[in-house]
Amino acid sequence: MNERIPSQSGTPFPRWMAWLALAVGLLLMADALRTFSFHKLLVGACCVYVSSYRKRMYLADEGVVRETGGWFGKRQSLIPWSEVTFVTLARRGRQMMAFFERGDSGWKLLFDRSQQEPVEALLREKCPGIEIDVL
Repeated sequence: MNERIPSQSGTPFPRWMAWLALAVGLLLMADALRTFSFHKLLVGACCVYVSSYRKRMYLADEGVVRETGGWFGKRQSLIPWSEVTFVTLARRGRQMMAFFERGDSGWKLLFDRSQQEPVEALLREKCPGIEIDVL
């Protein structure tokens, strides 16, 4: 999907942490195979999986997108603009939280406050009849 406005929401996992988790996981798994201990194998496998986990959220032409992925592929979830019923923008300091409601639930995305105008312009373009509440 075409990313229009990136969000600060997600899991910012520094590269050095990912490499450290991968190294610790591989060492634990190797030691588990040497000593036949299942618990070390399980913890090592979890560390290896965590080292590759990524989560991104952004606004696209199709709607609000959440991408999660790791070693075994990438998964995308989407709230289409046609399903968004209400949007709340809450500003605090240099950040802005946008809550996109769909039925009884919704998604919260964190943006920089300087992105408020592009977010509102995209909302006016993609779902013109929607109510936007600014706190």
